[in-house]
Amino acid sequence: MTLRKLKYRPAAHAIERLREYFGVKEIHALDFSNESMVKAQFVTNQTDGRRLYKNDDLDVMIVVAEDNTIITYLPAPDKRREIKRTGKPLNPAVKTQETLVSIGNNPVIAAAHATIQRELAKARRSFTREYRRLTEEIAVIGLEIARHSLNKARARSPITQQQITEKVSEIHAEQTQLAEQRKQLETEYRAIKTEAQQFIGMEVSV
Repeated sequence: MTLRKLKYRPAAHAIERLREYFGVKEIHALDFSNESMVKAQFVTNQTDGRRLYKNDDLDVMIVVAEDNTIITYLPAPDKRREIKRTGKPLNPAVKTQETLVSIGNNPVIAAAHATIQRELAKARRSFTREYRRLTEEIAVIGLEIARHSLNKARARSPITQQQITEKVSEIHAEQTQLAEQRKQLETEYRAIKTEAQQFIGMEVSV
């Protein structure tokens, strides 16, 4: 895909409309939306700064924000009603990712898909081990905080209470750091899986 085609990014609402109107799944929304803009013709600027385009091949209006985010796709009202009534895509002739999945019959692509599946399985196992380790450490620290809190409630000396408060703050900071590490770990794994799906052009099961 050329740099020009990567100019636009679909908003969540646009991704949902692509699914509803054309049967496009989320992993193909970026490519599909950029392809839709290549053949789109500028119509007008709206008062809020958004731009309106018309794609005759898809027979939709496309609303684009100033930062080139595609806000939504707008078929004619009668066609929207037909889609809701039948549950069928607006233009079945449009090549969606269901069509793209058929390229799995290509032995080279099928082999690449199998390799990615294996590598993702390894990444999943590594992610699961590390995620469980961090979760256990967070839980242990939680028990330690609870124990210190109980000791503080039983302590009569203000000095002892203050010492316990400082200790709890220190432990809680460690717990927060571990929670951030766990969140980052999950974010990185999801990114790896998403990038793999976009690369191969089809969904992966791991």
